[in-house]
Amino acid sequence: MDFWPALGLLVLIAGLALRLQPMLTVLSAGLVSGLAGGMSLIDILNTLGEAFSRNRFLAILILTLPAIALLERLGLREHAERFIRGLRQPSFARVLIPYLAIRQIFAMLGLTSIAGSAPMLPAPTTSVCFLAKTCSWRLVRYC
Repeated sequence: MDFWPALGLLVLIAGLALRLQPMLTVLSAGLVSGLAGGMSLIDILNTLGEAFSRNRFLAILILTLPAIALLERLGLREHAERFIRGLRQPSFARVLIPYLAIRQIFAMLGLTSIAGSAPMLPAPTTSVCFLAKTCSWRLVRYC
């Protein structure tokens, strides 16, 4: 039995223990395992490419996370808070009706997975919208 490909596991453990960049650590561990297992560099890249194309939806999720993190860092939450506070007489209906209308338009176009689960986004959003005008903002965090 050949245990040399397990060297990639040691590289993975060492890289994560040293808090190196996780994606680079996983790729280097895969490279070490492939080379220790007797694969050529072309075979390793071919295997990685096939796995990437088979799991396309996971790759899309991984690629969108940096964009979401950047938007959060640039103040997306503060802009949303400012927008919600600027609404005149906010109510559940004033926020939900436009959201659900946009959702229906996307559904008519066949884009059913764009807005996610229907109750996931609008319920907390409308709750904050309603509470922002009826309670103090400190209480909204705890409501």
